Amino acid sequence: SVTVNSRPEEFLEVELALPRFCTVSTQSMIHFGRSLLGGYCASYMPDLVLHGLSSDEQLKQHLSTELSHTINHPVLDESIAEAVYIIADTDKWTVQVSTSQKKMADNMKLGKDVLVSSLVSSLLQSVLQLYKLNLSADFCIMHLEDRLQEMYHKSTMLSKYLRGQTRVHVKELGVLLGIESNDLPLLASIASTHSPYVAQILL
Repeated sequence: SVTVNSRPEEFLEVELALPRFCTVSTQSMIHFGRSLLGGYCASYMPDLVLHGLSSDEQLKQHLSTELSHTINHPVLDESIAEAVYIIADTDKWTVQVSTSQKKMADNMKLGKDVLVSSLVSSLLQSVLQLYKLNLSADFCIMHLEDRLQEMYHKSTMLSKYLRGQTRVHVKELGVLLGIESNDLPLLASIASTHSPYVAQILL
């Protein structure tokens, strides 16, 4: 008989050094629009569509320059006829509109005072109701975009009606197009961005 002496081999545990890395969790942007909606900022941010400021001093310094820059360097490929800033004062509950087509004679004001628009009022009320129903932020933003698109369609309807005309009466627009008088300045401002002749007739 043959006797085989077997001895278990010794296994050495070797620790391999791996490169160190840090895991950073970031909230992914679902769509382009969300990145343009900001909160309260310490300084004026020209690249945001919506954001809050504690003071309007910086806005006064940059407003005219930003309006001109928006006209000369539009975000979209096609050119635009007018740039508009909407300034809402949540302390005084007033709204002013500053446009690239008109310069303010009063240096103390950022823009022209505007009346309450029923379209904007109903939009804000509907968004508030959706928020109270605990619907998601994405759904509220989608609803907001739908209502803004509705305003755009009303502005295109207004621009098509005014094409080739010189003067129209506000009551005429109310009867034929169903546009309330307090919504007319808003729709005219929107329409003038894609149809410049509207500004010559109404604004």
